[in-house]
Amino acid sequence: MGTLADGANSIDADVLKVLEKRLRRRLGRLGNTHSAEARRRRLYDVLLAANETGDYLCVLPPAPTKVPRPKSVATSARVAEREITAAGMARYLSDWLKVNPDDEARCLGLAMRLVSRIGLGPRVVLGTLSRVTPVDRIEEATLAIPVDPTDWGKSRYHLHLPAQCRACMPRRTRAAPRDDQTLYPSVLGALLTPEGDKLPDAKTVKAAMNEVRDGLERVFTRFLADFRRDCPEAIFGPVKTWQQFAQNARRLPMRFGIPAAWIEPFRDYPLPASMPPEAMKLLFKRPSHRAQRAATDNSEPPPAIAWPQWIDDPDEAGANSEPTSVSPDFASTRLRFIRAFLREAEQYKGQRKEKITKNGLKKLEVRRDRLMTNAKQTTPGRLNLAAMAIGWLYSELAKGNTLSTVRTYMYRIFRFELFLMEETLEMRDWDDETVQEVLASQMANNDWDRSTIAYFKQTWLGFLRYCQRLEVLTDVESLPQATAAGHSATRTSILKPFEFGLAWDRLAFDGDERMTLQARAALGLGFCAGLRSKEVLGLSVRDIKCRSGELYVHIKRGKTAAARRKIPLHATAPPHVQACITAWVDTRKAEFDGEPSQTIPLFGPAGEKMGYDRRAFISPLLDEMRNVLGPGCDFHLLRHSFASWTLLRLHAMRVPTFASKLPWEDDWLFGDESLNALNDAIDGERPDSPDNRQNDWLHLSKLLGHRDLSTTLITYNHLMHWVHADVLDQAYGGRRK
Repeated sequence: MGTLADGANSIDADVLKVLEKRLRRRLGRLGNTHSAEARRRRLYDVLLAANETGDYLCVLPPAPTKVPRPKSVATSARVAEREITAAGMARYLSDWLKVNPDDEARCLGLAMRLVSRIGLGPRVVLGTLSRVTPVDRIEEATLAIPVDPTDWGKSRYHLHLPAQCRACMPRRTRAAPRDDQTLYPSVLGALLTPEGDKLPDAKTVKAAMNEVRDGLERVFTRFLADFRRDCPEAIFGPVKTWQQFAQNARRLPMRFGIPAAWIEPFRDYPLPASMPPEAMKLLFKRPSHRAQRAATDNSEPPPAIAWPQWIDDPDEAGANSEPTSVSPDFASTRLRFIRAFLREAEQYKGQRKEKITKNGLKKLEVRRDRLMTNAKQTTPGRLNLAAMAIGWLYSELAKGNTLSTVRTYMYRIFRFELFLMEETLEMRDWDDETVQEVLASQMANNDWDRSTIAYFKQTWLGFLRYCQRLEVLTDVESLPQATAAGHSATRTSILKPFEFGLAWDRLAFDGDERMTLQARAALGLGFCAGLRSKEVLGLSVRDIKCRSGELYVHIKRGKTAAARRKIPLHATAPPHVQACITAWVDTRKAEFDGEPSQTIPLFGPAGEKMGYDRRAFISPLLDEMRNVLGPGCDFHLLRHSFASWTLLRLHAMRVPTFASKLPWEDDWLFGDESLNALNDAIDGERPDSPDNRQNDWLHLSKLLGHRDLSTTLITYNHLMHWVHADVLDQAYGGRRK
């Protein structure tokens, strides 16, 4: 490469072709049999490293776009033959259970039908059977299963059991159901439980799942012998174990009418978390006792909100801030600060060990402060990732870690692609969703094994804990688990519409109609549009547009490209919320008659072109809501609530009979007029397109401003099990076989 680039500081496409050709010849002479993709990846890494030095400007080889492999059809003739055999086994299972009514056979039948009737993946079935007890059958047709086998919290997904699966559940007795054993101990083994404060680690959980698998394989051997004897004509491909059956029977529910979209989310962990049973009992039926007391207690008036003054720094005002795009040169500059710090550290390591000496740490501290200052100056007024990374790497060296270990940490998580993300410009704005999106983007398109994923998460966990100690990540409630498959839902409850209405009524200020209108408009944008608190503060008057009876809110200053979106408030908000938002916009326009609307913050003090910050607006609003709804209420709860209710509304929009099955069918959310407005907003100019129903989840993800659909389904939806139950009922109904 040095010869090709001699006298120049750039490598264009023509030189790139020569490099690829020479690399192929060189590897061929060495007897290397790397594939074309591997050679391209190696060349890509070399050129990317050259770009990061700042001395070269190289054209990177384009990554070929592979044709997506269909997930709902067999990928080969051999797989199709195995699926035909698995379908024959599923049909034969009913007759086999009549002849073999013992508990071992019923246990195998439950495991097979969880796959062939619902579409659960093999790991999900094993994790469910290793953790579920008879107590987890909260209703006749509902089984509360863990969202991840390594999660020992209270998060559960309420799985609806079709009649075929219920027939294989343990028989109920008059005695109280036990919570200290598995459903079928003779096959599934002993129940894995925590010992005091010590929780089972990932290896222990895996061993318990393997024990369940071995028990199923033992019973499956008996089933397979009978199947070969009674149905030899149904054998087209080799299916010799329960594991092979589970892998080839996952698409069988499609034959009964289960869409592929309702099979793929349950292929593997993690699963979405449902609302807890105690919250579901009160869902839309009656207010909680605390809410009833708050609504009926007139002995003392509701406390007034002490609204602080506006902020003094115009750069912190939401309406005055502009979105910043991250260029590759700018990202490379910040990455060079981090690598320069490690080069400085090389000078202060000991002669025998790679650890930094005590005197070296004192000298390195001065260099650290200087580099952190320079890194902060690249984003004035913001605390970017590069500055925090330098501080964290120094703290790891101060703990006694070797220089090679700290260098491994840097290359593991602080990669060039990370600094291309806009989230890295200001870490004080990070919340739980930001952490999930950053980690997901870094892990995407990387074929890592489970140990590599665990090390990656563990390193990220150390960095995020360092930021929390410095009180930088104040909005981050939970950090990712440092395990390969660890997942824990930190939030499972949502705000009910009657609670939203209760909080709406309590936001009333005696003699101050302006403050009442402002607070209610912000509350409506959170619950009915799913806006983040920062997005609410960043709105200008121009971002609310009303035309032809339609009301939209435009998010133009999102933290990512996906966050910039348009939300149809006329389809997501009740009429009184729309009227409140419109009235507040008119009030702000009247305060600045003749001023350009894009320069007027939507929320701010009277007559001042300066927006509120979080402490001046969101925090007092939440304090008042907590007086009504309890201490667990925050602004992000409104966003989770919007996502959950909108998912139900999308299904009710497509399936007219679904709303009539719900106990809250008379609410505005599920009225005919509101569902028709949502249908018009979602389908748009293509109301008769056959693809509309398949894209509903993507539309919901866009309304929330998510880049990854899995974030929408797994993290933000807590009523998904209601829709899943209706899909299963439509497919099976009263089917018994």
